[in-house]
Amino acid sequence: MAITGQTFTNSFVVAGQKFYAADFLVLISEMQALNDEVVSEAIANAGNQSVGGVKTFSAIPVFAAGANMGSAKITAVLDPTAAQDAATKAYVDGLLAPVAKAWANVSANGTLSGNSGVASSSKTATGKYLITWDTAFASQNYAVIPSINDSIATHISVNSKATGSCIIHTYNSSHTLTDVSFQLAAFGGQ
Repeated sequence: MAITGQTFTNSFVVAGQKFYAADFLVLISEMQALNDEVVSEAIANAGNQSVGGVKTFSAIPVFAAGANMGSAKITAVLDPTAAQDAATKAYVDGLLAPVAKAWANVSANGTLSGNSGVASSSKTATGKYLITWDTAFASQNYAVIPSINDSIATHISVNSKATGSCIIHTYNSSHTLTDVSFQLAAFGGQ
């Protein structure tokens, strides 16, 4: 076999088979095309690479330095069961259920001066106020937290609760019912 520089000028024999230079060049070209196809289909072990299509993994991929989702969403996530599990928005929103379902600022004469979830309030007698909810609670097992910020009254209590309303009593330091402004918040299932 004669080679001039890197060009074949004659034929050669491999394993008893005679090849000509043109045959060898076609074989090299086909091998290069096959190699290029394999390399273009391979997923690199290092460096940046864009991989298209759907890929199925036999195990969950491990990210060495975190996963940048590039503003894309991760969907179909189950609720967490371990301390380091990811949590969905629905799961977190469910934990926030103890957020007040109703709140109000009630003046000493029983009028509302700001509220949410309260249909009405009225003074029924000295120091007695009826609060009616926009939406009834599922049962009487809800919490009402009243508070006062007034030097006249020293005590406030929830006297009774129904699913659609509650009665608040306000007292002075002598434990006598007295009119005073107060605030309240209600928590529970509606």
